[in-house]
Amino acid sequence: MRRDRGRLTFARGLAFFLNPLSRAEALAIEAAPIALPQEVVMSRNLGSLDRTLRVFGSLALLTCSLVAPLSLWVRLAAFALPGIYMMGTALFGSCLGYKLMGRSSCGLPPARRA
Repeated sequence: MRRDRGRLTFARGLAFFLNPLSRAEALAIEAAPIALPQEVVMSRNLGSLDRTLRVFGSLALLTCSLVAPLSLWVRLAAFALPGIYMMGTALFGSCLGYKLMGRSSCGLPPARRA
């Protein structure tokens, strides 16, 4: 077993501070794999055309947030925040709204979307 001196990971630090265990027990906690349940992991549900349209739409919204003759708060709420959300969904390929509606524009079968 390799010893990492001076390197404190989150699991090891949590084990030492919350529950004073022996070093072997703390390393066993750190070595245990952490798996998220399948429903927590966001699968890809945006196709390439949808992602491309979202990039152009978000660029348009972000441009409007800079040049619209409105107050700062209105520009942030009406243009910047939706533009940032659309850019994020386009970059990550997963839309929370599509997930909630059970919709997908991705051409892959459900087993290969992750």
